[in-house]
Amino acid sequence: MLLDVTLKIIAYLRTTTRLRTLSLKAQKIKCCEVGCMLNYKDDIDLIQFKFCHLPQFLPPKVQKGRFKKVSLKRIFYLSIIPILQRLYAYVKFARDIK
Repeated sequence: MLLDVTLKIIAYLRTTTRLRTLSLKAQKIKCCEVGCMLNYKDDIDLIQFKFCHLPQFLPPKVQKGRFKKVSLKRIFYLSIIPILQRLYAYVKFARDIK
């Protein structure tokens, strides 16, 4: 079990370093645990999801001071548009792709 966790951490770190070298940014999108909807653009300020009415955030810990809202589940969206723009910027690659 510990080996699986360390392998996942290593894979995550490799992925983030590759994204940094490509200067691409992943966008974090909150989503429902059941999979009924994504909270994106207009739905960011919701406390519960529209369809299943499950809470969007973990319950806050009772402590002094401020607390941060932590979403239960989120996905990472990586836009493919900048990647394609870079490929088509080079004429040599554009001929091979078409």
